[in-house]
Amino acid sequence: MTEDKPGIYAAVLGRMRQWYGESHITNGKSCLYWMHAGLVTLDLRGIRCLPAAGTAYFQIRKENGEDRPTHWGFEWEGAANSERVVLPCDCTPLPEMHCWIWLPTTNEVVDFSTGALPVIAKEMGYEWELPAPSQYVWDNPNSLLPRYVYKPSRDATRLAVATIFAGKKGTR
Repeated sequence: MTEDKPGIYAAVLGRMRQWYGESHITNGKSCLYWMHAGLVTLDLRGIRCLPAAGTAYFQIRKENGEDRPTHWGFEWEGAANSERVVLPCDCTPLPEMHCWIWLPTTNEVVDFSTGALPVIAKEMGYEWELPAPSQYVWDNPNSLLPRYVYKPSRDATRLAVATIFAGKKGTR
């Protein structure tokens, strides 16, 4: 199935502006909201999609023999083992985790939040030394390795969905 990925991203971007405001597009702390806007947009286009959340790592530098991490990201350790992180914006606090979308028909990861990841990485003390990631990722997870690593968790996904429903944002 060939989709108009740039057109879908543009529609998701418009929904993000409408529902969550401009600051959530660029702050790097809104993967939950990007997932929500993406799920609705994809569903309206007849694309079967599922929420996904859990651990995600993003390559920020090449390995060069130094004792520095090559990847940065979010590691889900379970809601019981994680405090909700209160972010310095009007984002919903969540435990350490990342949210994205899974397309079961094509076995693809869709992550509309990747364009702003260098912003939050920098706030957390990590420099993004590789070229900045694209505005979104939409591909088979195996082809994304090693640049992007996604590890879904059923519990993290349930928490993300419950948080969206608790926020009572629109669905269309």
